[in-house]
Amino acid sequence: MNKFRHNPQNNNQRGNYRHFEKNLVPGPRGPIDKSKKIQEKNTAKGQHSLSSFLGSHIYNGVTANRAAYDHYAVQSNSYNNINGRQPVPDSEEQMSSEGHQREDSSNEQSTIPAPPAQTALVKPNSANGSQQSSNNKTPKPQLKPLLAPRVTQIVKQPQLTQESQESKLDLTKLQLWSWNVNGIRAILKKSRIQEFFETAQPTVLAVQESKIDDERMSAERLKDNFPPSYLQYWNCCKPPIKGYAGTIIFSKLKPVDVKFDIGVHKHDKEGRTITLEYEKFFLVGVYVPNSGATLKWQEYRTNEWDLDFRAYLKGLERRGKPVILCGDMNVAHQDIDIFDPKRNEKMACFTKEERQSFSNFTKMGFVDTFRELYPGKIKYSFWDIRDKSRKENKGWRLDYFLVSKGMLNAVVDAEIHNEFWGSDHCPVSLTIDVTKIDLKEFRESLRLAELDDQLREGTESGEQLDMDDPLNDGRKSDLEEDDDDEDENGVKYHMDDDEGEGEEEGSQENPEENEG
Repeated sequence: MNKFRHNPQNNNQRGNYRHFEKNLVPGPRGPIDKSKKIQEKNTAKGQHSLSSFLGSHIYNGVTANRAAYDHYAVQSNSYNNINGRQPVPDSEEQMSSEGHQREDSSNEQSTIPAPPAQTALVKPNSANGSQQSSNNKTPKPQLKPLLAPRVTQIVKQPQLTQESQESKLDLTKLQLWSWNVNGIRAILKKSRIQEFFETAQPTVLAVQESKIDDERMSAERLKDNFPPSYLQYWNCCKPPIKGYAGTIIFSKLKPVDVKFDIGVHKHDKEGRTITLEYEKFFLVGVYVPNSGATLKWQEYRTNEWDLDFRAYLKGLERRGKPVILCGDMNVAHQDIDIFDPKRNEKMACFTKEERQSFSNFTKMGFVDTFRELYPGKIKYSFWDIRDKSRKENKGWRLDYFLVSKGMLNAVVDAEIHNEFWGSDHCPVSLTIDVTKIDLKEFRESLRLAELDDQLREGTESGEQLDMDDPLNDGRKSDLEEDDDDEDENGVKYHMDDDEGEGEEEGSQENPEENEG
């Protein structure tokens, strides 16, 4: 048997087609008998027949399994036509409904559309061949149509245009999300952010700590991993920095304008901000610098970054639209925002200087939406990954949505979503009713607020103004006028020299308001 098996001549005598039909394993020099080997593998897997291994149905040497059928259909049908046998059914439905009828009847009853039939030469039988050879006549080959393989048509769904997609958005419940993912490649590998897009369906998602540079982002084609319905804006760290900081915004709404960074060179090397201007508001995604475990960067963060960043936000408001600020602010503002305030009061993100610097955002007219809606609610957005702090809920609230006070009436809800995993942070969200944003009223309230600020000689806490603070440019003109002024009755008066000296001392003693 082994001798017969390895002899190609005997294989030809035995019949290649019959051998192929029996074993379904064609080889380079003809079919190879591996039935015994397959049977041993099937037995080891708990399967006792070739039928169990290849599929639930076998007909004419071709399984109903789609992959096997597609691979062997043409050769099997050629063999059937040559030997006058019934062709392979085009589908399992046809197999069951027609009871394996002959080719003619099956072709007549088949309602499945097929491409133009192929043809094959039909071998004359041996008797006719010997008779015709004796008459020295060359027989004309008979042509029979082959049963065309089934063609699966892929219907492409029409992609929605940006305008049609935006028209379907509910502007009364516009959902804005923010998430520090602690590395975009890592969270993609875990498939967590893909699950997030499927579950949350955000209108806009601002991402912090992408930790990737432009070169690697392009080489790995990371943008292809996200739903095509979103516009993508990536602000990566600049060379020679690699794999650090970085921000991204995904948006279903097309912005009017896009700006990366804040226009201050010393702050714009790490891709920390993206600003999208929409019709009725600005959206700023930010990753604020961390002071570091040893507080090495605290002075830079509080007296340089925060100061220039507040000036940038104020400049956006002066353009006549409210500002929505979201992202990882790297500070727990109040005692309620951290699980153990007394133990952590000298830790980065909870020092007195950082908390006071954050308070300056609220003093200039920004509202912490979550704390405004839920003043006594304890919920965190960050947990240390080095211990089991998330399971024990020993966290920090470092992620915020701040909005201009003039659009507070448009805020529907603000939430922290502990149900999403994949990073040491969880996402936070803000739902707004865009239809309630009145730009005319906002501009008027902004004008009145600036006028009120100009009438004050100091801040609400009694501290004097810092003339070096760019936020106080609008107030300098009033305080730097001539010493001789007249009151309502026309009486002249002079500025108190001691008061002026106190103002100068106050500016030096308050490092929080110095540019540094």
